[in-house]
Amino acid sequence: MFKLFKKNTRKKKRSTKEKLMILLSLLTIGFAVASLAAFRGIIYLSDATFWIAKQPAIFILTALALIGLHAWLLVKKTTKKRIALVTLSVLSLLSLVINTIIFKQEIASYEPKIETSFTGTAAKMDGSSFMAGSAKGDITPLDYMFPMPLLSVLKFDRVVDPVYARVLAISDGKQEALYITLDMTFVPEADETLKTLSEHTGIPVENIFISATHTHGATPVSLMDFHGTDAAKITEWYGQVKETLLKTVDEARQNMVPARYGYGTGTSNVNVNRDMDGEKSVLGSNFDRYSDKTVRVMRFESLDGDNIGLVVNYAVHSVVANGALVGGLRTHWTSDLAGYTSRKLENMLDSGAVLYSVGAAGDQNPGLRAQYGGPTGGSNPAVSNLGAASYNVLDYLSEIHARDILAANENLVADKTDGTIYSAEKVVQAEAAEEGETIDYRLRIFQIGDVMFQGVDAEIVSSIGQAVTATSPVENTMLVMITNGYQGYIADDWGYDHNAFEAGNAKTKKGAGQKALVEGFTDLFAEMEK
Repeated sequence: MFKLFKKNTRKKKRSTKEKLMILLSLLTIGFAVASLAAFRGIIYLSDATFWIAKQPAIFILTALALIGLHAWLLVKKTTKKRIALVTLSVLSLLSLVINTIIFKQEIASYEPKIETSFTGTAAKMDGSSFMAGSAKGDITPLDYMFPMPLLSVLKFDRVVDPVYARVLAISDGKQEALYITLDMTFVPEADETLKTLSEHTGIPVENIFISATHTHGATPVSLMDFHGTDAAKITEWYGQVKETLLKTVDEARQNMVPARYGYGTGTSNVNVNRDMDGEKSVLGSNFDRYSDKTVRVMRFESLDGDNIGLVVNYAVHSVVANGALVGGLRTHWTSDLAGYTSRKLENMLDSGAVLYSVGAAGDQNPGLRAQYGGPTGGSNPAVSNLGAASYNVLDYLSEIHARDILAANENLVADKTDGTIYSAEKVVQAEAAEEGETIDYRLRIFQIGDVMFQGVDAEIVSSIGQAVTATSPVENTMLVMITNGYQGYIADDWGYDHNAFEAGNAKTKKGAGQKALVEGFTDLFAEMEK
């Protein structure tokens, strides 16, 4: 009886080992297959893919150690079942090792994708002629960086459409300037970026005008402090953005040819005031409050009439797909309304880059978007979500917007060749919400011939936009927010009186922001006219 009991116990122990062996093999094969799928962009292994790309040696050593473990288990006992399982496991791991090496080589050999937006015959500055050239570069994070951080636990899981850096290089024969737009939420590390561009090109910082389209479909670099793997990914991405931006600038400068320009306006009804009336204003669609429907367009073309670049200015947040949750706390990476519209226009025009800048859109949203709903008795909005359908809405709304802009472009005449460049900057201080503190705002005026750009490093609401543009003595004026940095919202008195979202996120006291901007731009224009 004792011997029989002992024999049965040994059988049970062998059975447990076999189960463990099978479990180990299946886990190994699953791990290898999932990793291979991640390398090919089929799935993403949370943050594992990023660290595999950054530390491939550790990953390869782990795979080799697992191969050694399987070999040792096979030596301990050889059965047909074990041979089959070990063979599958080892082949999977060897394939993984090879693919890890290939994956690392692909990353190491990465070259920025620069698209020549205009192919003309380059010419040297002759000291008199107005010249322009354009290019755009893909600044979408590489696959291994995904999922990319958004806010807190929210992540971008995959790319719907690419984001670009677009550059217009111009010269009036005496000095050069750069007009740049980024399909990003903000200009990343603005001071460092401007310094890098200036050192690379020799163009003074004050002659570099750079703004973000303010898409909410990309990681908001410079908005907050990220930590851990998220911080490492952002550092990696910012390096990629800088490298691509510099090469895009080089391409645009090389593409410069004698040019002419023209300015025109049109109408687009894709935006709506988002501040609802009430003691506590909530975000929604308020068709009764002011909304600037004017789309402003400046076209640069060669002397042969070929399009070089289209500068577009319109007051709307690029938030059509903002909050479009797909599969839990995940959303997709997208350039949203500004980027979609730019690409559609580039396809319609066949040549030239379309540089989309955002006007006084602090209180302006798209009329259609992923999140919809409104107050349902009380102050709390009931919000619904379109989810994946949001990207169909985005495609639809951007098509309408692009055709509105195209109509404005077709109605303007580009016949001016006197593109004298003027630029000046002033830092103004506004009384902060916290007693005894002040907030600095960087104001920029940037003139090309008879067209003026006013740049502000903040999000300003439409009424303040009207007050700011009223300070300009130039008839053709475009106000561009989120230029050369970011200092939050600047709300108007109505916003403070109604506890609006913009006022709640402003850094200044009621009235202080508008006063600083109006006085600052007034001083800049007074200095210009001396």
